[in-house]
Amino acid sequence: MNQSSAWQPVVPSHQVRVADNIVAGFFSAGELALWRGSDGSVQVWENRCPHRGTRLTMGRIIDGKLSCAYHGWEFEANGGRCSSIPAQPAAPVPKNLCVTTFDAHESDGMIWVRNAVTREDHIPTPGLRESNSWFCRSIGVNANVERLEEELAAQHFEKIAPWTWSGTVNSIRSTVFICQASEQLTFAHIWLAGKPPSKQLRIVMAALGRLRERSEKPQANKGGK
Repeated sequence: MNQSSAWQPVVPSHQVRVADNIVAGFFSAGELALWRGSDGSVQVWENRCPHRGTRLTMGRIIDGKLSCAYHGWEFEANGGRCSSIPAQPAAPVPKNLCVTTFDAHESDGMIWVRNAVTREDHIPTPGLRESNSWFCRSIGVNANVERLEEELAAQHFEKIAPWTWSGTVNSIRSTVFICQASEQLTFAHIWLAGKPPSKQLRIVMAALGRLRERSEKPQANKGGK
């Protein structure tokens, strides 16, 4: 699979509020800044101001625009074009001064991202099988995608779509969305079929912790003794 062109689930949709917060995300193309314009449309940008390289996640949303924390440059939703340079209020802003943006799509409670240089029509296949699915947690795993998928398969999870696995955690139906952040960092976003009682939820959390530990543990050489 071409990692740069494939849709990947990066951040749960509910974590990004309308014209309010800026959320950091990661996928194979690099570090991202995710936010919503005043119309609710999700914006997925490279987490880097084109002026001095400051992380845009350090900025804030002002009147539906993202303002960089360093010099206050403002960038418009739906395109990333710079519309204001406070230090030079009388000077025209160059039309080609923009943040690098990425294609985004929302489904199954997740924000999916792909590299904007591609123009494929494929949309992620919905993966949540239960209408009452509840977001449990996201975990970062210091391992590559293949290692995490091997461990999910060992725990009898089934791959039902690209980046999507279905199985059970402590007898609770679960969906795991996977995102490759780098060669050795993978994120897993876990949804459960309904919110379990507190006691059972603690057991689920412990089980997910063990899943991460097993995935990060190097496998023994299958050909060795």
